[in-house]
Amino acid sequence: MRELKKCIKLFWNFGNDTHKQTIFASVEEAADLVRLIGAIAKEVREDKQVRLEQFKTARKKMDEEDVEYFEQDLLKVDRIENFVMEIAGVLLYVYRDALSNAFKQHLLPHFAVTLSSF
Repeated sequence: MRELKKCIKLFWNFGNDTHKQTIFASVEEAADLVRLIGAIAKEVREDKQVRLEQFKTARKKMDEEDVEYFEQDLLKVDRIENFVMEIAGVLLYVYRDALSNAFKQHLLPHFAVTLSSF
């Protein structure tokens, strides 16, 4: 998670310059990035599901401290999803129509599931 946080520092204030539209990579490179963060979103979702299944069976043997540790660990996993959404938002803002198909193909299924779970 620390590595992902270091990577997204570059994106935090990107696209906030209203005077000029900054493009930091070619459309092909950005499409590859969308594909990769889509894969990250998929892996995070699968990892979270596995952890929740393990928690259901192991909860009987856990005390309150272990449950609290598990919940904190699950929040860390959720932060990765938030980081992916932030990066995707910046890419969508910067590249708009050029990446709309890549977003539909690689990220929309993950985000739609995330939004429907609220």
